[in-house]
Amino acid sequence: MKKKFTQIGVTALRGPDGSFLPAVPLYVESDRLEDLRAHDAPAAGLDDITEIFSAKFKQYIDGKRAAAV
Repeated sequence: MKKKFTQIGVTALRGPDGSFLPAVPLYVESDRLEDLRAHDAPAAGLDDITEIFSAKFKQYIDGKRAAAV
């Protein structure tokens, strides 16, 4: 079964040299989004978004470290 995703935002990172990278859409599984809406749990939704942003920021930090070596 194919998973369905809903775009919840966009983020743009910087390269290790400080240049801007292309914007990247952020998605959450549609089933998960519907679960959050059904339970009216804004804190849980915030946790999901925080997890997505944290992963993107980790990519940025890892890239900067790799470029510094």
